Amino acid sequence: MFNVSCDLDPSTKLGSAVKKLAEGQSFEMSIEEQASALMANGLAMSSAKPQLNVFATFAAFFEGIAREGFEMWRYQRNLNGVNEGLNVTMHLSHVGSCTGRDHFSGWSLDWINLSLSYLPYLHRFYAPADARSAFMAVIDLAAHYGGHIIGIPRDNLPILTRQDSDKPLWEAQSKWEAVTMFRQVKGAKKAILALGAPAFLAGEAFEMLAGTKDAADVLIINGGKDKQVLPEHAKMLHKRLKKLKKTTTLKIFPDLSHLLIPAETGAYAEYARISMEEQRVSQKLLDFLSGWLYGVLTPETSPKL
Repeated sequence: MFNVSCDLDPSTKLGSAVKKLAEGQSFEMSIEEQASALMANGLAMSSAKPQLNVFATFAAFFEGIAREGFEMWRYQRNLNGVNEGLNVTMHLSHVGSCTGRDHFSGWSLDWINLSLSYLPYLHRFYAPADARSAFMAVIDLAAHYGGHIIGIPRDNLPILTRQDSDKPLWEAQSKWEAVTMFRQVKGAKKAILALGAPAFLAGEAFEMLAGTKDAADVLIINGGKDKQVLPEHAKMLHKRLKKLKKTTTLKIFPDLSHLLIPAETGAYAEYARISMEEQRVSQKLLDFLSGWLYGVLTPETSPKL
């Protein structure tokens, strides 16, 4: 096994894992993501024998400077029989339930989109929902040849439990499966699809909605300068929900972009500058959101927005 990491080992459990590797099998490359991704691919081509090659860094970097690592998968396809698709696992860390600024500023779904775009060159794409399913995913990818992407947050993952029980949803000896039923109610007309670490939030939503017939209130927020999801799209959704007689609120912030922060034009080219300036989510938006939530939770005493 070979492990190539970019400034990830000290802040994750990966550091403890690589200590079990022999000298010369683990490489800490600081923030050289582009070179590291290609290095992991090169290690995969160094032998036709069974081996596990892992490159780990933060998810946001894969979308930008480490993209060449994925592109090499595309190039390598069908060139030779031994390394078809490259036997490399790309570990995208820090992709949890929006725990950092990168997540709230637009990165939180990019790791999913990135992974889906490379599915034709993968054996599997894993988005573990808890610590035990992450263990199962690692066991499964290690047992198979080919390209893999696995998204595990830097944060501590919860242990999901079975319905109406405190027993874990998965055991250590459980086999990997593509989709797992987490909660189920007879006669339910709606479903919640949870992908990855935020799955526990789906469980909490289930508990809140179980046994009720009331539809959940819907809040639609959009930036007036959003060039990716246009304000017109938000208006169309709001109109449709109203037609279905759903309780819905639409709020468009004229000066906000797709990242929900103040912007001049909202163009994608502004993102790098905004990131360097460390701008945060609009305070006006947060104030409005807190007021809306208060109104939903305490409808008898809260003023109308």
